[in-house]
Amino acid sequence: MATKKEIDFASEEYKKKLFDKVLKNSDLKEFFKDKDLNEIFKTPLDLLNLESLLNQSIFCKNCKNLQECKNNNKGYFYLPNFLPNNGFSLSIKKCKKKHYFDSLIRCFSFLDNNFSVSKIQDLKFSQKTYQKYLTKVDEFIETYPKGKGLFINKKPNIQDYSFLVFITKKLLVVEKDIIWLNWKNFISFFQLYIFDQDNKYKIDEALRILKKVKILVIEEFGIEIFFSYAFDQCFFDFFIERDKNKTKTFILSYLSLDAILKRYTKNDKFLLPKSEKLAIIFKENFEFI
Repeated sequence: MATKKEIDFASEEYKKKLFDKVLKNSDLKEFFKDKDLNEIFKTPLDLLNLESLLNQSIFCKNCKNLQECKNNNKGYFYLPNFLPNNGFSLSIKKCKKKHYFDSLIRCFSFLDNNFSVSKIQDLKFSQKTYQKYLTKVDEFIETYPKGKGLFINKKPNIQDYSFLVFITKKLLVVEKDIIWLNWKNFISFFQLYIFDQDNKYKIDEALRILKKVKILVIEEFGIEIFFSYAFDQCFFDFFIERDKNKTKTFILSYLSLDAILKRYTKNDKFLLPKSEKLAIIFKENFEFI
């Protein structure tokens, strides 16, 4: 067990190494010029704040985008402040990348089999046409994360994409962990690689992320070309896991849930029990409009 003398010695050694690093850091060296670090940073908490500031300087200098942010509070940084009598404090501020990320959405890209971050552009659409859906979205936001997801079954409209963009931006207000998924493209991706041993890891990783993301926005749901194993291994397990993870899903479909399940089980009656279980889970997790 270390003695008090050894602890004091270690603390002084730690302080000296920390101060040396600070004075070698181009950003902090300028900030602390003409300051006596020994007079400012006296307590363990002071030193901890200084170390956080030093780490942040290194992290932020090498940061390329918000997803790579290594700060404890992702998308935020500490701003150092001098107080009277050599006092020191840290205030927290939102970084520019965080401001930008507030209008971004992660999308699953079928072309590169990856999750990309895209800037959401405001597109015009008739809010009057979608008013009943927008009202439900507002209700969801007010009760998040307690409310149910939404299953929107409607006739196709050229403005549907713009509508989904709009509600996704509204959802970003309450949750940043959102992914936009084109279901038709994803099922194509799934069926392309499921039996390819060299690329199956892409399926596994995509499913792992999609099953856990807090809010999933799905478009073109239920109109995909599929094989029965897609229902068994992707459709069924996918929504069972999202139910277990207590996540929320927004679905825009041009078919009713009953019609979709009939499509999947039409040529494989062995899938009927799973289809019935899935119908129950959907009714527990979605409000149908």
